[in-house]
Amino acid sequence: MGSLTTGHETDLPEEFATLLNCGRYFLADRETEGAHAPSSVSVSATEWEGVHELARQHGMEPLLIRSVSDPGSDAGASELQTVVEQRRQQLQTRTLGMVAELLAVLDLFDGRDIPALAYKGPVAAARAYGDPSYRTYADLDLLVPQSAQPAALEVLERRGYRRQAVNGPVFQTVLQRPSDSFAIDLHTHVIPDFFPFELPFEGLYEGRDSVAVSGRTVPTLSTEDAFLVHSIHGSKHHWFRLEWILTTALVARRVEDLGAALRRAADIGCERMALLGLELSRRLFDASFGAAVESRLTARTGSAVRSAAEDIVDWIVHEDWSADNDKRTHLADFRLRSKLFGRRRDKARFWARALTKPRTDDVEWVSLPGWLSPLYRVVRPVRLLLEYRQAMTNGLSR
Repeated sequence: MGSLTTGHETDLPEEFATLLNCGRYFLADRETEGAHAPSSVSVSATEWEGVHELARQHGMEPLLIRSVSDPGSDAGASELQTVVEQRRQQLQTRTLGMVAELLAVLDLFDGRDIPALAYKGPVAAARAYGDPSYRTYADLDLLVPQSAQPAALEVLERRGYRRQAVNGPVFQTVLQRPSDSFAIDLHTHVIPDFFPFELPFEGLYEGRDSVAVSGRTVPTLSTEDAFLVHSIHGSKHHWFRLEWILTTALVARRVEDLGAALRRAADIGCERMALLGLELSRRLFDASFGAAVESRLTARTGSAVRSAAEDIVDWIVHEDWSADNDKRTHLADFRLRSKLFGRRRDKARFWARALTKPRTDDVEWVSLPGWLSPLYRVVRPVRLLLEYRQAMTNGLSR
């Protein structure tokens, strides 16, 4: 068993310790700007199944495959080498296809004068690791202004995509192409509507940057904006994947003035979210970010961040966390998010929206005629009270 210091000693399964070492090697190697291949981790044939499954859950499968060393002469070593190489080729093929699709869609958008930014997915991998195949992604994320959404949807539907879902709270339309199962998440905002701040598209587009992906320059968020968006996204989902933490740390390393970025985050209202990603990468991957981060983590804000980091480390160390959606939707979810808003007005706005703004679950819980739809603002708190009362009875709200 390995150990992890989070204010107290926490025993780690060997599989989890292996993933942390894998991430530490990548962080250390990126300090030298990718001058050499990442150091290797040792995984025997008998250990592979458990480590591989955990890596898959945490989005670190490509990193593990590129880091695993020769399994030696133990039983099954030759078979393991074959399995690892086959999986590497499968991931590479999938990446090449998705990158080609991303470039084709962006070209179509450009032909229709649709302003668009690619983010997450292959762009994040290229920015963080220098290679789009170093992350796994089930879909491509594209950001367009609200005014251009109808035109963007028309372009995608002509390309064979079909709308699968509209997720209003996160301003997302999910599309999938039946012929090859490629999926695109089309966004008009990067911040969910239940968060009490915004990063408008106009500002993101004006400050945009480009990242080289497979020999092409792809329009995307500036490095500083990408750091903030990754931090907000990770915090929204409780950082339940280790790879999100690692990517955020690697992107933060590329921010020209991290102190200025954190001051801007404080003005926006997401400073604690930005600090939380950095604190988690310090605890889990031994990352370091210099005086700007250290000073803010020793300030009053830092105590809330450290407390949230304790909770998250405790959660993600348990292998069932990433697969158990219930644990991310009970009352503890709201409490943690509330803790990450430093200003009282932001906390108040968050709780007001979280407790009264109807969601799909509320509509499914009770069916009301259209003319009574405003009553869903009353239905929601009633449903949440009943749901969380049961959750607390079951011990899920610890």
